[in-house]
Amino acid sequence: MWKEKLNNHPHSPTMHIPTAESLPPGDNNWAKWKCLNRLRSGVGRSREALSRWGYLSGPTTCDYGTEPQTMEHLLRCPLLGGPCTAKDLALYNTKAQQCTNHWLDII
Repeated sequence: MWKEKLNNHPHSPTMHIPTAESLPPGDNNWAKWKCLNRLRSGVGRSREALSRWGYLSGPTTCDYGTEPQTMEHLLRCPLLGGPCTAKDLALYNTKAQQCTNHWLDII
């Protein structure tokens, strides 16, 4: 039944997470999964979002100071040392782990 639904309503073509009927191993704590899923979905507590939601009255620029801190920016921020792609997030490879750890307490 779920395969039929998936064929009728495919998910995002940029997120290559294989469908499965089992849960991931659970070797990360809740905060890491929450951060990873916020990065994957593009919805999280970036400064731009907090300002839009009325929770931040200060500047929305990133800590390095030239661009607004949006969820998209968090994946390519120079503070990371290299960009993180949707595929990296889907695979939760080393780049995605570094990105998640960097933004863990921020978003």
